[in-house]
Amino acid sequence: MDVGENVRWLDRELTYREVRLEHREAAPIIGKLWAFRWDDDIYFVKVGFWKKLKLKLFGRVYIGHIERPEWRAPLPIYLLKCGEHGYYVDYPHGYTQYFECPRCLQETKAELRRR
Repeated sequence: MDVGENVRWLDRELTYREVRLEHREAAPIIGKLWAFRWDDDIYFVKVGFWKKLKLKLFGRVYIGHIERPEWRAPLPIYLLKCGEHGYYVDYPHGYTQYFECPRCLQETKAELRRR
């Protein structure tokens, strides 16, 4: 199981806040700034009013391309919301361009192993 990593920041009241992020999880930090973790790297993106509105209406919003050493080319990354587990990031998979919540996927694999 993946051990989460803490993201710290100093808010406007000059107090430290902390969020624990696991692989592909995302969280709002302060204002428009969001953080997400992919493997051992932490990325920061701005999610403004229109992107938040799209996220609320459609359940997903494009936040940019990222390039990883193990990938052939940069992939488009989307911020999504799972009804059970909260916010996560993913890239479109397969021909139908579907997304998978990492926690839902883990739960499904664990359930299949139990059978």
